[in-house]
Parts: sequence; C-alpha cells; structure tokens
Amino acid sequence: MLVEEEVLARVRHALEKPEYDWRTLRGVAQEVNLPMEKVREAITALGTDAIQSEIPSTTGELLFTTKQRFQENRPTEEEMRKVLSAFNNQEHKWRTVRGVSVETGLSAPKVVAVIAGNRDKLLQSDIPSTQGEELYTTRDRYLQSAGPVAKMMGFFVNRLV
Repeated sequence: MLVEEEVLARVRHALEKPEYDWRTLRGVAQEVNLPMEKVREAITALGTDAIQSEIPSTTGELLFTTKQRFQENRPTEEEMRKVLSAFNNQEHKWRTVRGVSVETGLSAPKVVAVIAGNRDKLLQSDIPSTQGEELYTTRDRYLQSAGPVAKMMGFFVNRLV
C-alpha cells in the first residue's frame, strides 16, 4: 500500500484545518475529492502522525486528526476543571457531550478530549439519550444518585472500582 506524497499532503492538510479539531473519513474524502478507502490508506500511511479519537462522532463515525493538531488542542487544566464540573452538575444525572459543550462554552471535540483523558473519573451509560447520544457522568455523581441495586450492578459490570 504505497500512498503518493501528494495524497498524503492533501489528507494531512485536511486533518490540520484550523476550523476542525477532529475529522471523519467522509469529511476528509469530500474535501480532498478522493474515495474514502484512499483517505483511509493515507491516514494509515501517516502512521503515528495521525491519531484516531477514542470516542466516535455523534453519528458513530471514526474521528481523526494529526498528532500536531491534537497537541495544539489539548485541553488546559481550567478547561478540564470546567468540563468535569459540568459532568458533576447536580441538575443532571447523565450528560451528553453536546450539553456539556453548551454549558461550558467549549467545543464538543474539546469535551471529548477531556473525557478521553479522564476515564478514571467518568462513566459512560450503557443506554444512550433519547436522541441516541452517548451519556456520561462522574463516578462521584453516579454514586450519589444511583440506588443500591444499580451500584451493585455497577461493580459487576466493572463500572465502579
């Protein structure tokens, strides 16, 4: 699988566009006017210079960026504090990325980055929201609001430590 330098450069450029924190294969393919499989090959050829998000887009698509773009957009301590505080908001048992993004004023990809970096503090619901979005809460908030049966089940499914 030899990918042409021009294709690599076009895909890298699309992944590093400042208006996007993360890109889907489909979005990059449309922008660079290439088939999705060719874009997938280029991202693979970029090796460690390309990063795949641990959390998919709200439509379930895989998200990608470059290592440089990822490091530029890494959440600050203040942003992490704001996001974790929003997930711990007593008005909500579970939160969507979109809801926390609106509350904090941070981009959804920034919220996703905080989630990815704080898996030890956050839980993901097994059941999505009524709109099909993933739901999250803090471990502390879960322990405050969950009943004894839910807590016991949480231990069995390795949700709680």
